[in-house]
Amino acid sequence: MGASVFVTELGDEIRLDTGYESQFEAKFVRRDRPSELYGRQYAQPAPPLGFGAFAYKHYEACWVFDSFRARAIPLAFDSQLDIGSGFAAMPRIVHVRNYAREVTALDLFPYGVSALSNGRVRAMLAGLAAAGRLGIRNLRGPIGKWEIVAARENFALPPLSSRGAFRYEVGDVFEHDGVYDWIHSSLTLTHFDHRKLFPKIAALLGDGGVFSFTVECWWYPRNSTQIVGRAPYICQRLTRDDLLRYFRDIHPEVELDHIREVYDYYSDPTYPTASTYIDSAAANGLHPIVVERHMNNRAASRRAGIAPPYLEREVGEGARQALANIRRFRPDVALEDLYTSHYLLAFRKVASGRAATTRGDGQGGDGV
Repeated sequence: MGASVFVTELGDEIRLDTGYESQFEAKFVRRDRPSELYGRQYAQPAPPLGFGAFAYKHYEACWVFDSFRARAIPLAFDSQLDIGSGFAAMPRIVHVRNYAREVTALDLFPYGVSALSNGRVRAMLAGLAAAGRLGIRNLRGPIGKWEIVAARENFALPPLSSRGAFRYEVGDVFEHDGVYDWIHSSLTLTHFDHRKLFPKIAALLGDGGVFSFTVECWWYPRNSTQIVGRAPYICQRLTRDDLLRYFRDIHPEVELDHIREVYDYYSDPTYPTASTYIDSAAANGLHPIVVERHMNNRAASRRAGIAPPYLEREVGEGARQALANIRRFRPDVALEDLYTSHYLLAFRKVASGRAATTRGDGQGGDGV
């Protein structure tokens, strides 16, 4: 395992070691090019979602449901808009459980149109319920990485029929109209500039409406770009120019245009923290009611190679050293951001000068 040093434009020396890079099986950057996302595989309806992938989405949905219940926010909305729906697992679960009377799934691509049906969702929920009753906590597929940590009621069989309406629309949220009392997004905000998205969300929400989302944290060792190198947090602790120079000098075998394309596509231009999202939301009349972090304490992680708590022990340096480099150009980043793999955030639109109430309002509703 060879070691060397990379010097940043700010004069910081970062120790490089191929031993860390090998934790990612030498995959320096995600293989799917952003330019290919609009290709044939995304432009057509996808095959039905597999059980393992659905279990992952069910876990994520339960994280949202349990958080709402803990804050006395009733899962009894009149209308829900799900943006960036993909396979539409989350809005389908909301629909079959009657958590919203009308559900609209919205995505730029039509691949969620045929991916699921109400009957298929009920069948997979029944399978998860059976697994829960049998005490199975590590199913094959993505759920094995997350475990099933959901409230008991999440495993109950859904109602035999859904009372409300469900529709899947292909379109751009910025061109979408309507008024909703719940808007949700699952793992899509990395594709948006939140400074442009939050004003649109505020316009689509009725007074007292809730906007919730889960999103990968940019500051986790391996973020949505999946760009890694020979030191922990290489993508985060280098400026964009330094990152391109790093790959030019250290990995000349990797096409530089590919790095640039992936970095720009999978990155909100401000690389947000939870505080960044809260500040942007507040500027648009959205008050935070849920702020939760997912912190992985396993020694090995699909999204980190070596999880943050173990980096210093295994590699010789970790989050604290990375934070020192990061704060040279982003002083607002905290150590806990480097340990956070995902955020769950929710906001309520508060009408100016009065306390608004909707069918989805809770009692107290603060929960931060």
